[in-house]
Amino acid sequence: MSAAELAVVAALWLVVAWRIPSLRQGLLQRALWAAVAGLAVSMTVRLDPVSELIDQSTGVPALATLIKHLAGIAAVASVFDTVVIAQQPHRRPFGPRHLISVTAAVAMCALFAAMPREDSTDFTDHALGRPLPTAYQLVFEVYLGVTMAMAAALFRAASRPAAGLLRRGYLTLALGTAIGAGYALMRTAYLLIRLGTDAPAADHAVLAVTDALKYAAILMIAAGLALPALRAFREYRTLRRLDPLWRAVTAATPDIVLNTTPVTRRLLLVSPQRRLLLLRRAVELRDAMLVLRAHVPMGVRRQARAALVAAGFDGPLDAAVEAVWLHMALSAVSRGVVLADQPLDHIADPDLDRDLRRLEGIALVYRAPEVLHAAVLLTSPAGSFPGGLFPSGSGLWA
Repeated sequence: MSAAELAVVAALWLVVAWRIPSLRQGLLQRALWAAVAGLAVSMTVRLDPVSELIDQSTGVPALATLIKHLAGIAAVASVFDTVVIAQQPHRRPFGPRHLISVTAAVAMCALFAAMPREDSTDFTDHALGRPLPTAYQLVFEVYLGVTMAMAAALFRAASRPAAGLLRRGYLTLALGTAIGAGYALMRTAYLLIRLGTDAPAADHAVLAVTDALKYAAILMIAAGLALPALRAFREYRTLRRLDPLWRAVTAATPDIVLNTTPVTRRLLLVSPQRRLLLLRRAVELRDAMLVLRAHVPMGVRRQARAALVAAGFDGPLDAAVEAVWLHMALSAVSRGVVLADQPLDHIADPDLDRDLRRLEGIALVYRAPEVLHAAVLLTSPAGSFPGGLFPSGSGLWA
């Protein structure tokens, strides 16, 4: 038992616990959770102390091996479910694919009960060439190979219309399941070659290669399943970063706020409303910025850029320019200043995800000292721009 194995098992169980609330969000989320849970159980039972405890406490030799394989079947079936449900959300929740999985599990249980087993935590490498243990392993490997090959093709097809993290997740899952199919094919061929031979020990070179393929497949599949969780975390982080900016601009333009059901921050990370709330924040910020644009004079962006450069600002300049004029507009609104004949220029990107990144960039520099200084400088008659940018007598800083 290595530190790496313990780290993988701990990480899998953390994801399982974290995604428990998602079980109420539909079949796809339940399939994702079941896939990670199956992997977690399978990897946990592989640990020597755990397998020894199971065998000794039950008095059934090699029971841990059967549990490991059954958990593997559950994980593989759930991985397959994720792509089927994602592509056909209205398909019946149960179908032939589940019957095949149940049949494979029942056959393995029957063969496990019928075969003589040594007092070992894993009999598969000690019974090569014997009919019943070979049949047991062939059921698992054939099931694994066929399911992984089909899943790889489906994940590859699903990745074509997808984008961003979803596309990368599908491609990672396609690669992981393809490696899993290769592992199963190699193991099947090896088992058939060894059938009937009287070899007391396994071919360590072949086992080393197949083990490497197995761990690579598990790693890639786990990574592919984790990417949706990473997307959820990114959306949550974006919401938290947008919050101060959103509160500031909507306080000055309350009419643009859409009616939303409040979601506590504690539940926001796993809430199905997270994506909808994020898109609404983008729309509300867009609308608020269009309204606030009428409260700053023409040429404000050019002057703000010059002030930031003069102040030695070394961050994202475009985002800082937007933040400067927003500060100026909010100051104008608070003092009742409205400038006539100001153009309502188009400031939104039609791609909402890209616009969210732009808005997040503005929010990150909104409180930067250089931004605050530039806003004060441009609105003060005593600043570097004589007379300020606001018309005389506006009372902005009176």
